[in-house]
Amino acid sequence: MKLATVTDDPRVETVLLCGSHSRGEWDGASDIDYAVFARPASFDELVDIKRTILTCLDEVRESVSLYSCVAAEAMAARGSLFLWHLRLEGTIQFRRSEWIDRLLRQLPNYSLESARVQLQTMRLALDDIDASLSCGSTTLLFEASLLYAVLRTIGIAVTAMNGQPVFGRLQPILAADQILGGTTDLSERMVEKLLSARHTYSRGLDAETLLTSEQVQEASAGARQLLDRAIRRARDD
Repeated sequence: MKLATVTDDPRVETVLLCGSHSRGEWDGASDIDYAVFARPASFDELVDIKRTILTCLDEVRESVSLYSCVAAEAMAARGSLFLWHLRLEGTIQFRRSEWIDRLLRQLPNYSLESARVQLQTMRLALDDIDASLSCGSTTLLFEASLLYAVLRTIGIAVTAMNGQPVFGRLQPILAADQILGGTTDLSERMVEKLLSARHTYSRGLDAETLLTSEQVQEASAGARQLLDRAIRRARDD
């Protein structure tokens, strides 16, 4: 990322590096993930800022999540897991003020109610995946990519409920399965294939997933097993 160009915009408040590069665990398959917070005067300005940032990316592996500071403050009030991720693992590349330090320092704990809401949202996402798969394989790469994101979100929520959110590519999913009893019909190899589909889709590469429709359906069934156990855990706590 051309950081100097991005931060030359006075509306940009903070830029953080996150994900595997921030943790020091990257490899040749890793994305380079940034979180950017800005102070737009309108939604149109936020879109304009995003367009400018996208022109400043140097590699196809680079991705940017852009939020307004107002939205970030609303997220913080709910104990956002994304903001907890930034607090625990993010590396600040640029700050215009101490705003991000105050926001992360005062971040409340991720609540059980937040976990319940997030897990129910993941149930809806799985319903959408299953409905799409039943209609054919034309969106198979997208569905596999989305399924990985759903699994990872479930994993982070479960580990947060357990007292310490776990991030990373595979670690949240594997840790959640262990916390919930380790009986999910979902192998580590399958999760790796879903992750590969995620990378392929997010980078817009012209490639077919190595997964068949039947395999993604089986993985979705395994994800639903994990989710059902997570929801029971959230209900009983």
